[in-house]
Amino acid sequence: EEVDLDDLRKGDLLFFTARGLPIGHVAIYAGDGRMLHTYSKKHGVRFEEFDGQWVDRFVTARRMF
Repeated sequence: EEVDLDDLRKGDLLFFTARGLPIGHVAIYAGDGRMLHTYSKKHGVRFEEFDGQWVDRFVTARRMF
């Protein structure tokens, strides 16, 4: 189910453009404007604010039941 940004809940999947692909990165919404993701072995899995470049690259959010 597609989810509006105003209705995000913990566990929703966030999809972003990356590396020239329409969808090239996925994160999990962690609540309170934060997301859980990884984009390199060097940095590992981490919490990050869902703002700035991430909002600019955001494509859609989906809720899994």
